[in-house]
Amino acid sequence: MGSRLKFFLIMLIVAIATAMSFSWKNANAFYINENDGYTFNAPSEFLTDESFMPDTVRFVSRDTTIEIYVQPCKNKSKVKEYINYTNEAITKDTLNYSNIRQFKDEGNTVLIWSRKKLSRISNDKNHYIKIDIPHQGNVYTMLVKSSKEQWNYKKYINMLTFRGIAKKKNEVYPVKITANDNFNEETQEFYNNVFVNSYKVEWGIYQPDFRDMPNIYYIEEHIGHKFNIVLHYSDLLVTYNPTLVRDVLDKAYFEGRTVELTLQPYRDHVGENTLFSVLDGKYDEFLHAYAKDVAEFSHPVLFRLCNEMNGDWCEYSGYKMSLDTELYRELYHYVYNIFKEHNADNVIWVWNPNGKSFPDFKWNHESMYYPGNDYVDVLGLTLYNTGNFYEGEKWIEFDDLYRPLYERVSKEYDMPFMITEFASARKGGNKEKWTEKMLSEIGNYPNIKAAVWWNEADYDAKGNVSRAYYINDSQEMVDIFEEYFSSK
Repeated sequence: MGSRLKFFLIMLIVAIATAMSFSWKNANAFYINENDGYTFNAPSEFLTDESFMPDTVRFVSRDTTIEIYVQPCKNKSKVKEYINYTNEAITKDTLNYSNIRQFKDEGNTVLIWSRKKLSRISNDKNHYIKIDIPHQGNVYTMLVKSSKEQWNYKKYINMLTFRGIAKKKNEVYPVKITANDNFNEETQEFYNNVFVNSYKVEWGIYQPDFRDMPNIYYIEEHIGHKFNIVLHYSDLLVTYNPTLVRDVLDKAYFEGRTVELTLQPYRDHVGENTLFSVLDGKYDEFLHAYAKDVAEFSHPVLFRLCNEMNGDWCEYSGYKMSLDTELYRELYHYVYNIFKEHNADNVIWVWNPNGKSFPDFKWNHESMYYPGNDYVDVLGLTLYNTGNFYEGEKWIEFDDLYRPLYERVSKEYDMPFMITEFASARKGGNKEKWTEKMLSEIGNYPNIKAAVWWNEADYDAKGNVSRAYYINDSQEMVDIFEEYFSSK
């Protein structure tokens, strides 16, 4: 190969890596990870991606990606719990996965499986090997993804060594900086007014269908405040319904409100993961019609795609998507580009992980789902005081919920925040005092620019209310909000 061609190829790789905001290094040597206490000897064709540190380091070639996670497990019981929990999502889902094999090898647990290849992902790596290696109070998890079927797991185990590397105690998260989209004039003004120049919280509300306006009118009349943001959920459907989006957006605009529009897909009726189908192109017609309607509306829309992705209750969580958080990022980029194709310059993209990851494992940390600086305009925060209706839950005050979260994400993300949905349940404490205290404290979070109260309830298996989140379920609640808004 000529020197000019070599130079061109090197510059091309550097340009691509820079554009993808990755921190790349050559992997043709022992890679030393002092944060997690290991060395890794990847073959020369791999590049090292450190952009997801400290949660993982990725070693990437054309055909294969290796991710290494280190999960603290203080005893054998925790080791077993961690491995069993992460593996059962695969072993129990024979509809979406095939060629499943799980076995032990010298104290290590090996899991091998495949899923269908997805046509909307270039060079999709749909064959997996997961190796869990217990070592000195940790489990070292290697997740290997390849575009080619493979069974030789031992070669990956042999790449990992510990060599007495002392694990550092202090982990530092990188600051993630976002750049705003090119909004249209009206959307830019809205964004500036709410998320840049305002020193007060813009309040919003959710109820199952806000188009049932009399209920909102009734609440607003009694508390003396108009909610300028309304939260609306929309489903991913096989056939697009023209009234699905535009009726909602038009009604809100007529009322002088902005919609926090959420698209949240579910598992389809035969049990297949819908997100796999999205990335295979089966919902293209729906997504294009959806994006077109939002774009043609032209007024500001807060758009939330697949929120709470780090919660195992979501079909698009890593837990239910082959333990592969890269699939969520692919999904996010895919939908984002469809909106871009329809010139949706009125869309403010709200990326919204849950405030706590379930499970709280390194491979499921929220940062593993981060779609990238160019795809996010606002960071969404979500934590509820769920009360103690269910075993294991406890009453938590607002400041105890949001102060640790706020301080952490303020170091990690340089963008405005909004509480996309939250509330307090009633069982387990005094809801009125919780609310009164919350209203006195929320102003201490200057980068929280908006907050949306979840005016609904959760129900138990028998259909009884388990968590009453209603904003007006007592006269005292009404009086508390009325006093708060009258002072603003």
